[in-house]
Amino acid sequence: MMPANRLAIECSLVTGLRISDVLSLHTDTIRKTQRPYVKDSKTGKTHRIYLPVELRQRLLQQAGTIWVFEGRSDARKHRTRGAVYKDMTQAAAIYRRSGMTDVQHISPHSARKVAAVRAYKRAGWMQHKQCWYMIQTIRWLQ
Repeated sequence: MMPANRLAIECSLVTGLRISDVLSLHTDTIRKTQRPYVKDSKTGKTHRIYLPVELRQRLLQQAGTIWVFEGRSDARKHRTRGAVYKDMTQAAAIYRRSGMTDVQHISPHSARKVAAVRAYKRAGWMQHKQCWYMIQTIRWLQ
């Protein structure tokens, strides 16, 4: 995968944010604090996330002037989730062909699911049925 796309997936894994919310992070927001507030694009709710020091440093190293993940052809726009999805599916296809995995479908949203299962196991905040579904999905993806 391209380094920026891999970093976006890693950020989603750590924070539990949707890939579209990760890609729309502003450089100034990340530069100001390690615990920024992020508005959820789907629900409109505001969440406070934690960025580990090493992840935050890597985000800032590759950040553009406006967006942490700049668009390929226009720095005024952020990278699209479609670009990350395409890169991720191409990488997954290479792993499948080499016999390293038998996962048939993986997407950037898989990182959010993994983060949700980790949060459940750590704090137990999710209902049992929801967790069971997430765990089954993760097992299927591995």
